[in-house]
Amino acid sequence: MLKNTTETIREAVSAFWKTHAIWRIVGVVLLVFWAAVWAVSARKNHLVIGPYTYVPSPPSLGCDFDINYYAARFRSAGGDPYQGFFKGPDCFWFYDHPPLVLALFAWCNLLPHSMALILWLFVQTAVFSLAVFLCWRSRKELGLCPIPLPLLLAAALFSYPVLCEMQQGNWNMLVLLFLILTVWSLHGRSLWHDVSAGAFAGIAAWIKIYPALLLLGLLALRRWRAACCFGIAVLSIGLADVPQALEFTANIKETAKQTPDFFGSFSPWSHTVSGSWALFCRSIHFQWLGRLPGTIGWGLLVFPLVLGVSFWVATVADPSRLLYPYFLWLTASATYLPPVANDYSLFFLPLAALTVWDRRDKALVHVLMAVLLLWWQPIWMLISAKFLWYCKLISLGSVGLVLLLRAGEQNGEAEAEDEHSRRWVVA
Repeated sequence: MLKNTTETIREAVSAFWKTHAIWRIVGVVLLVFWAAVWAVSARKNHLVIGPYTYVPSPPSLGCDFDINYYAARFRSAGGDPYQGFFKGPDCFWFYDHPPLVLALFAWCNLLPHSMALILWLFVQTAVFSLAVFLCWRSRKELGLCPIPLPLLLAAALFSYPVLCEMQQGNWNMLVLLFLILTVWSLHGRSLWHDVSAGAFAGIAAWIKIYPALLLLGLLALRRWRAACCFGIAVLSIGLADVPQALEFTANIKETAKQTPDFFGSFSPWSHTVSGSWALFCRSIHFQWLGRLPGTIGWGLLVFPLVLGVSFWVATVADPSRLLYPYFLWLTASATYLPPVANDYSLFFLPLAALTVWDRRDKALVHVLMAVLLLWWQPIWMLISAKFLWYCKLISLGSVGLVLLLRAGEQNGEAEAEDEHSRRWVVA
């Protein structure tokens, strides 16, 4: 009987590894296809699979990258892009991004446009690859079911937000890079670690404003010194160039008017809550609520979820294993706040999902997580923009729920270890 049991176990393990190997091969094949797609796209200067997806298809790659490329060159020539600049043959009325972004793109003065764009695509790929590697490592630390790294990487790189981010040449991935540095710093408790964590989070907040919500994460984790350093970093960067910071503030107010509410319909490429608040209230027949500011709408729909997850994560005795998925999810929730929130900033949510999902979760959890697939995969389906917006909102809650499950497991492990220690002492 023992022999039969041993053979059964060996067969099960062998079958598992064969399945694991198959998924690894699938991931590698998908990555080869992904590389081929981008090689051809770079040569033709447009996303060749764009017509088969719901990724917006501008006439050329890197339309958002071009904004920073030409604005940075215009600034180095002595101009003020906040008062208007030329993007190739086109004239832009104003530049509406923080002054720090111009500084981070100063290297564009050293390279011709085509070479700079290719380099930027490589940088984006490297940052996303690093982020997925950390997802894979976090899964191992949390003791979740193993998923081959190539398959995880393919799932992220073929996701709609990542494809959109790379095609547009946007720079939300710089926020991701500084989020990774913040989490790395928070794994230590020294003064240096707190200073660097606050500084990295402050830089992220000046690249795109929504990462300012990282401050809530620092406070929830009771990293008071890091939170203070965050405030100092944000204030210092703002005071470094007050005139252009004021110009940026004025310009961003003009851009913020271009919301789904302004156009009168939900957008399939947007997940903003504040910018779609009036439309949401109309769809649930509470139009009187739509008179409230959109930021209040985000506070009613998303902020209670943020507080709940943050409180639960803060109760974990040693939250180090949860830092990465928690900050990914927290940043994802922040992207719902700006009145203009294009979906290329939503890649934080799939990354958080890849980090915390586990095969052994209950069926209801799997059903809720499956809602992500409706917008995660880029293939165009006949789904209304309003339904997609609801799916993106539900997805935030479902990933938050799984994060709570992982936090509960960490608490359970800590309690089991304490009980074992007490029994050992008594014995």
